Amino acid sequence: MTSAEIDPSSRQRDLRNRWWFPDHLVIAPLWKDIRGAAGHAKGRLLDLGCGNAPYKPWFETKVEQYVTADFPPVNDRVQVACDTQNLPFMDASFDTVLCTQMLEHVPRPWLAATEICRIIKPSGILILTCPQYWVLHEIPHDYFRFTPYGLRVLFPEENWQWLEHRQQGSTWAVIGCALWQSFQTFGRGKRLMAFFANPVFKLFDRLRRNSHDTTNHLIVLSRKNDAETARLVKGLDENQFQAPPNRSPSCGF
Repeated sequence: MTSAEIDPSSRQRDLRNRWWFPDHLVIAPLWKDIRGAAGHAKGRLLDLGCGNAPYKPWFETKVEQYVTADFPPVNDRVQVACDTQNLPFMDASFDTVLCTQMLEHVPRPWLAATEICRIIKPSGILILTCPQYWVLHEIPHDYFRFTPYGLRVLFPEENWQWLEHRQQGSTWAVIGCALWQSFQTFGRGKRLMAFFANPVFKLFDRLRRNSHDTTNHLIVLSRKNDAETARLVKGLDENQFQAPPNRSPSCGF
């Protein structure tokens, strides 16, 4: 393969998986966990907020169809241009939804959560990642950060079975990311500091892991079927569970 034929996204993945790369503390474990979650994928998959679809090679061999969607403007890897808060898909039309590092860019993530719930088939799978700590990016379209408890509000157990929850990095990864992001330029000096500091940050993270502090989350959920959801909702007090007008209670909002 000549240098002109190298896929830029593949090159970037290779760089960020090297421990001296400043973003390694969060990117490497994130990609590892996304690749590990690919085993849950099945059937017809929607890559929602796909960007340039960097994870397609890990998932397309495990599913029957791989559909890409993103908010416009889009690139040539996006098949459907759409608003995540109002998706142009039929109810229960996907077996798997993959949503990576996109939810923080949605002005009303609770609407996106409702739409994801609507388009996934019963027993379908949601694989979602989102930041708890990260510098402002894609300004001005950067609206939220998420805790585990916030994610359980958006994707409640009345509607979803939580299969996996993985955190990428702990306190020292947060410290490292904040340090590297405080430098406005990316150059040899920054890489040189990361060359020595990143192994120390990773070691401290392993020795002193703090489950209340992380850079990022990955969750794998299974959509409960309507009958199971109805049984759970029936047992709730009406004042505790009210859906806004024109919203299905089975979707949680």
